[in-house]
Amino acid sequence: MSPVRANTVRLSGSVPGALRSLIFAAFAMTLILTPNAAFAQDGGVRSPFSAGGGLRGIAMGGAQAAIVRDAEALDWNPAGLALVPRTGFLLSRTSYFGEEITESQAVGVVPSWRWGGLALGIRHLGVSGVEERDGRNQVIGSDLGASTMQVALGFGRQFGAWSVGSAVDLNREQVAGSGATGLGLDLGIQVRPYDALTFAPEWLEGVSFGAAWTNLVEPSLRLDQDTVVDPAAFRFGCGYERLGVLGGLLTAALDIETSRVTDTRVFTGLELRIHPALALRSGIGRHGAAMGAGFQYREFDIDYVLEETDLGSVHRVGFAYSFGATTEERREAFVTHQEEALQERLQQASAQREQERIDELLRQTRDLRAAARIEDALATIDVARTLAPDRVDAIELEADCWMDRGRELESHDDFTEAALAYARVLTLVPDHASAIEAQSRVQAESDRIAKRTEKLRERFATSMDAFGRGDLLTARSGFASLVKENKKDAEAKDMLRRTEEAIARKAGEHVSQARRLLARNLLEEAGDEIARAKKLSPELDGLAAAESDLARRRSDRVLRDAGVTSSTTLGVDAMASANSNDGTPAAGSSSGSVGAETSGRAGVSSRSGAGAGASGAKLDPAELSDLYRRGIEASQASRSEDAIRYFELVFSASPGYALVRDNLVREYLTLGMDRFAAGELDGAISIWQRALQVDPDDEKARGYLERALRHKNRSQEILGSNR
Repeated sequence: MSPVRANTVRLSGSVPGALRSLIFAAFAMTLILTPNAAFAQDGGVRSPFSAGGGLRGIAMGGAQAAIVRDAEALDWNPAGLALVPRTGFLLSRTSYFGEEITESQAVGVVPSWRWGGLALGIRHLGVSGVEERDGRNQVIGSDLGASTMQVALGFGRQFGAWSVGSAVDLNREQVAGSGATGLGLDLGIQVRPYDALTFAPEWLEGVSFGAAWTNLVEPSLRLDQDTVVDPAAFRFGCGYERLGVLGGLLTAALDIETSRVTDTRVFTGLELRIHPALALRSGIGRHGAAMGAGFQYREFDIDYVLEETDLGSVHRVGFAYSFGATTEERREAFVTHQEEALQERLQQASAQREQERIDELLRQTRDLRAAARIEDALATIDVARTLAPDRVDAIELEADCWMDRGRELESHDDFTEAALAYARVLTLVPDHASAIEAQSRVQAESDRIAKRTEKLRERFATSMDAFGRGDLLTARSGFASLVKENKKDAEAKDMLRRTEEAIARKAGEHVSQARRLLARNLLEEAGDEIARAKKLSPELDGLAAAESDLARRRSDRVLRDAGVTSSTTLGVDAMASANSNDGTPAAGSSSGSVGAETSGRAGVSSRSGAGAGASGAKLDPAELSDLYRRGIEASQASRSEDAIRYFELVFSASPGYALVRDNLVREYLTLGMDRFAAGELDGAISIWQRALQVDPDDEKARGYLERALRHKNRSQEILGSNR
């Protein structure tokens, strides 16, 4: 036998039949005919639904004004609809002392992170089997019925720490064939003071306040001759949530309610969620003590309430189901989608600017070539090729420039340099017929002047080919052997000197790259660079220091992995602050921001905010959002320097904020290209090093930096060829 049925049997056995009918009829009239009676002895004028609905709230004594944040908010405080996390619905049905009096409720809620929460609910309370008697108290029927129904539509929206909501109630009552309808309006508000106040004490965290005005517009019902008004009521509540109480989440709530027809009432409630799947509840409300429990399994919730009333115990059971993504998940998905779309637009704008920049460089190259300023044309096209190494028209234009350079040198009888120029053409366009013919011509003339034998001509040509393709060790060996055999071979001597200089530059480039890698603790990659440098020039200045630093860092890593604190640190001071061979700061050094590194042109504050591991001033979410927004706006307006200033501030305070890392790297790349195209090679290299400091794995920044260093070496080679 169910608990509800057992209670009904006990009540039936203790009350005579006639008296039972009177009690039953009186109770039904209290529920139905007097809109404000409910179960309280308060003058009998309030609606039965004024006691609130939803099993969690009833189990907590009705103290819900400040803490309700689910579908039950439609009954207790519509402001709570703004905080509902997922779409869902709840269903409940209660029988009072038998099956003749039943209450049913269904509520569905659809939250939106952007607009707020919308809920629709239906409650129905019905009485059946009421005996009809005549003036002599004779039963003339037993099928009288009465019912009241409420349809409510509510909406709540959040404004920062504040939530507001309202609900429109359509009330319909029917008694013995007569009916009436009334319309009411409820308002509510909730606030979390810890989030609302700029400087809130820690103890306010978890505190919330709420207020609800029921029947701000009072529904009036007229069943017969008299009109009955459901009066307005005001409820104020406070709540407190705290984690860690008995290993769970404790929620305590207190509400105070007043209306013009009742005394001021106090409602209290407690909930202890001892496990994500189990919550225990208790409270003291309008009818007395109540207690209950909530059971959760995945998206399903089952709630049980035992409520004590003046006429006995009432057992309530309800079911709720939630589905779909949470409002926070949907908001994050939307923000991510918007960020991705914005990033795509910014990338497209950046790519377009890059294309325009390269087009301008190519135009300048053509103009310089037309003016017979071949050296300037070569320097300009080299910049364009550094930025766009695979662009076909740039490759062809560079080949044309080197052809012009070769002809110019050939006209001055500098056949060795002319041969190198034609070799560069063939490196760019291997099947260039004119270059093949010209190279053969100048090589033959060089051999004639140097009076080389056939064997020496082949060895000289082989060495020249090795030099042209970058095999410097083979070229050095070949030229050295030629000079050894014929000390009067001036061209071989000159090529040997140039090869030695190229080897020194190349080895120095490897050492500089090793220092940058060491500053980021990329030890294996740094070791590879040091090995390449050592192969080219074992006695190079700075190589021994780099090897020593690498060995020390490897030793520190072994000690750290073994749990031993080393006597040195992994960002060793000497290497972190040392300058590389190219005169630019090492990537891991705190040398200031972009503005300080590029002659102050960027206008960025001098600090190491964008450096790896930097810690900036603490910024609150509003400040971070504002700075990030300003950075995006500056980026969209092609103001890279301003964008970097804002993104550096955000990144230093919160490196993982939104897509600030990607945005900052992109702006570094863009500003570096601007500097590079303007001829500020060291400034561009420094900025691209900063990009790698923010994101060591960015392939584009790494590629730009490596090509810029090669460009610097090529420029030195071009200058060296003119001495």
